[in-house]
Parts: sequence; C-alpha cells; structure tokens
Amino acid sequence: MKNGYWRWQNIFSFAVIGLTFAFLCMIAVCMLWPYQTATVKDVHTLTPIVKVGEEAVFEFTYDKKTSHSADFSIGLANHSTYNVASGTVDSPEGIYTTQKSIIIPPEVAPGEYRIRVTMKYKVNPIRTIAVEFETEDTFEVLGNE
Repeated sequence: MKNGYWRWQNIFSFAVIGLTFAFLCMIAVCMLWPYQTATVKDVHTLTPIVKVGEEAVFEFTYDKKTSHSADFSIGLANHSTYNVASGTVDSPEGIYTTQKSIIIPPEVAPGEYRIRVTMKYKVNPIRTIAVEFETEDTFEVLGNE
C-alpha cells in the first residue's frame, strides 16, 4: 500500500516539474523571440515654419513586417517631448510612404522642434515592442502675433 502511494506521489511530482519547465520555456520564447515589427527611414518635415494652431506635416517611409496593429503617439521634441496626438493604426504588411499632419496646440512655446513618433506593437500577451523615430530636420513654431 505504501509503495503505491509513493509511486503516485512521484508521478505527480514529475508531472508538476515537467509542466513548470514547459511553462518557463514558453515564457522564455515569448520574451526572447526576435520579432520583426517595422523599420522606418527617410523621415522629414514638409512644413519648415508653422504657426500655433496650424498643421505641421511630415513624411516617412516604413517597412511593416508584422500583421499586428500599433498604438502610436506623436510628440514635439526639443529639450523635452510634448505629446500632441495618439491612436491606433492597423495597416497590412509592406513598404509604405505616408504623410501625417498634426495641429500645433496653443500650449507649445515658440522655437525649433522635431517630430517624434513612438509605435508600440503588442506581439504576444507578455511582450510589447516599441519603435521610435524622429524627423531628421527641425521645423520652427511661431507664436500667435
């Protein structure tokens, strides 16, 4: 009777250890797998001088390599970043050149800025990959006078 009890206890212990090991391996794969989301190049502004309340337009080329949607935020950067827009974008895989515009809010101080975009891809339940890019050139924000 005691041998049967110990036998089931050993089987149960090995099953728990095996399932724990399998779970840890799955977590490791989710955290370390080299996902390819998107690469961005040729980012530049199309409006070199903008007044507060007007649109600043920028253009970029990107190569999307995943079917996942991205949460994005757009900000104006000089010494710090001022977030002006956010949302979700879902485009199919491929290479695209696109133009985006943002309205310069009245809280932004006059000066030289770059446009900084962050796209976050949730590739699995425990991992999010962020892709950040910034315009190569600056543009000037003028105050309301």
